[in-house]
Amino acid sequence: ITDLSGKLVYKYDGATNFDENTVFWNSKDLNDMPVVEGIYICLIKITDESNNVKIKFVKLCCWQMK
Repeated sequence: ITDLSGKLVYKYDGATNFDENTVFWNSKDLNDMPVVEGIYICLIKITDESNNVKIKFVKLCCWQMK
């Protein structure tokens, strides 16, 4: 996950099953600190058991709940 300037904010590098379609982000950065409100870009790369690769970009909006 990057901010709009391209700075890496969070990286999830865990293995999941290919058919899973949910990954949770707790809105914290690499130092486990809450990120500022704003828009973030998430790159999702999935490789299946046949080494086929799917890449998807997702826009995330983050705001503080009050």
